[in-house]
Amino acid sequence: MRKLRLLTASKASLGLTGCTHWLNLDAWWDEGGSAKSRIGQDAHTEIELLIEGMQDAKEPIIAGVGPNLYTAIESPSRGGEPDSGSWSSAAKSFLRDYGFLGASIDTEVSFAYGRDDSGAGGVCIGRNRDYSLIAPEDTIAGTVDVQIRESGLLTLLDWKTGDGTRALPQLLTLGGLASGGYEASDLARLLSVEVRKGPGEKPYRVAIDQTTTIGKCREYLQSLHNRIQEAAVNGTRKVKGPHCYQLFCPHMRVCHGVDE
Repeated sequence: MRKLRLLTASKASLGLTGCTHWLNLDAWWDEGGSAKSRIGQDAHTEIELLIEGMQDAKEPIIAGVGPNLYTAIESPSRGGEPDSGSWSSAAKSFLRDYGFLGASIDTEVSFAYGRDDSGAGGVCIGRNRDYSLIAPEDTIAGTVDVQIRESGLLTLLDWKTGDGTRALPQLLTLGGLASGGYEASDLARLLSVEVRKGPGEKPYRVAIDQTTTIGKCREYLQSLHNRIQEAAVNGTRKVKGPHCYQLFCPHMRVCHGVDE
């Protein structure tokens, strides 16, 4: 029986604030469904279809996932070129400009952490944000939009339709979740890419492009896990602060933020 709410990587920033009240299962939680969230979902779906259509399927590099690993090629094998000014056109422009066409790309892979908190990375639980295989002891989960796994280097990319400059906590968490099979001294390249569409707009902007070690990603993931475990033992607490609105806390609309 789960004691506290599962923390997803997209809300990782909340995990290291002083407030843990939102972890309560009985705390009201805005599940989304806003116009902005629907735009984001549409963009991710469109880009996923692009990557499937422009690549040749290969065997997945993670056991139990896929087939969802592709080798990107310059000319789509089916479906033709994406429409100019579309989310998928923006994504392809980025992949081409940054030299990822030709790389082995794995998309929409989901991970969880908690059942094995040894610090060696998360457990792969499937794809496409299907969290049905989450275990009761898991505390953190997340889905990687794009990952490229090479010897000594894990590259992770998260597509954004809004501001991507605050995505580093999410990327560090995903880096820890996806780090299975790597050494702590190996490198993780973390990218947050804003995709845009519309006449006259640059199709994408790289909001974050940071390289760190796998060990740093795992430390961040473990710190989140430890904070949740502490709240499970000692109870949660409300703390009012700018994080309530800056981090878009889903509990904000009904939380008075009174420190208890």
